[in-house]
Amino acid sequence: MLHDYVILQDNWYEGFLKYGNNFDWCVTKIINIDGMRFRDYTLFPYEVDYLNIDYAPGKNIDKYFNYNCLLPYDFENNIKTNKYMYISGTYYVVKKNIAQRFMLDENLVHGRGEDVEYSKRLHENGIIIKCNPFSSVTFLKHKVSMLWEKVIEPDYLNKFITYCNNN
Repeated sequence: MLHDYVILQDNWYEGFLKYGNNFDWCVTKIINIDGMRFRDYTLFPYEVDYLNIDYAPGKNIDKYFNYNCLLPYDFENNIKTNKYMYISGTYYVVKKNIAQRFMLDENLVHGRGEDVEYSKRLHENGIIIKCNPFSSVTFLKHKVSMLWEKVIEPDYLNKFITYCNNN
């Protein structure tokens, strides 16, 4: 699933051959037109009120994650860490059977948290986000990045993993 301004890089298919088929839904590297990462493999440490579309920082996660949410591409996600992750609706790869079983909520349109709701719903059904680091896409136009689109430092990544394992 992708917007019409997203293009697959030449090595995209070969990257999936190398990565394999062991995923239900995943993301690859997403590169903005300026060469920077764009909300690809990321945390979403916020609580969401879908009725009011209000995003509030998570109550128990370190405030560092309000400004640093990009995971290293080699991060191994699991069901405990998956709770705090999401995939942007800009682009993702999902198996047909998952997409048919869990359809997007058409009441939530672009910019209204449809991607966050979808990520949370898939999580609640035991479907975890994976990252294929061997494939990438780029944009045909510039997309504004959020303040939190910075790579998580190793010490904080370990803090996040410990937090998830204890909760």
